[in-house]
Amino acid sequence: MTSVDSIESKHSQELINRQAYYDHLTQLPNRRKLYLDCEMKLPEFLENGDHAWLLFFDLDNFKNVNDTLGHQAEDELLQQVGRIFNNDPDIRDHFYRLGGDEFILFLEKVSRKYVLSLVDKLLLLTNRPWALTAGKPICRTSIGISRFPDDGQTVEELLHKADQVLYQAKDAGKGRAFFTDGKYSRSVDRLLKCRKVYRNRPVRKKNTSKARTTARERSGAKARCRSAPTAASKKAVDCELFFCEVTF
Repeated sequence: MTSVDSIESKHSQELINRQAYYDHLTQLPNRRKLYLDCEMKLPEFLENGDHAWLLFFDLDNFKNVNDTLGHQAEDELLQQVGRIFNNDPDIRDHFYRLGGDEFILFLEKVSRKYVLSLVDKLLLLTNRPWALTAGKPICRTSIGISRFPDDGQTVEELLHKADQVLYQAKDAGKGRAFFTDGKYSRSVDRLLKCRKVYRNRPVRKKNTSKARTTARERSGAKARCRSAPTAASKKAVDCELFFCEVTF
């Protein structure tokens, strides 16, 4: 075999792998790649006592896009979702398209606090009017979160548990994220409200050190703010957030 033949053979194999393990519409890793990655990693995690998180989410009111704007708009929306998360350094190497409007974020060996920061980012990034050729639909996201190995030792078990709480999040009002253990639920409306409070309310002098944040904190670290009471609330509002820079 000549060097040219070898190169062509390599390129052909790469193309076959690409077609097998990546979604052609969004260019994201697909369901098959998720299963392959988990089958390789989960036994090692179990042996070493490590844990992982599976975030299962879909787009709220996605069916309405097809019903009102057509199939092409639906595909265009999915492509935009793929581009957004492929361009995010915290997400792109862990993000899969499961099928339809369903996506998976698989996180390895990270804390719940870090997971919460990415949950907030996902909720805020998708809280937008999507600029499509045929219109600007609003599609938020709902998220169900399972933990390995507590919620299962296989990808099927983790998906099943995450799917259950995903629909609990939808039933609770959409634009929400639920963990299987019922702790630390998130709501995009609550995030937006707290962010507005944090930015706009006057801050007590004795607590100014808590309210000041660096650029790094605003781009992801936890910020805690106790704002001064207003005439409307008559009491201080305490917000604990994971802020991220989100540009539309």
